[in-house]
Amino acid sequence: MGGIHTGEYHELGGSWQWTLDTHFDIRLAGNVAFAADGYRDLAHLANCNYGGAGAYATSIPCRGTTPALHAEARFRARF
Repeated sequence: MGGIHTGEYHELGGSWQWTLDTHFDIRLAGNVAFAADGYRDLAHLANCNYGGAGAYATSIPCRGTTPALHAEARFRARF
């Protein structure tokens, strides 16, 4: 039996800030995370029958291949 790998995920991110003047700025930021081998090993143990129907023995295993996305926009005023 194989073990579970130690790598969980690889993440890329970036941000951009635009200062309108000394009191106002806008910040855009985002990240995307890709599952590594350890995360995919753990995903195979999960039950991916989204309706909740079916026993675990007959469930569809998760693949862990969907990237996780995160983004935000901040508008800030300082006085």
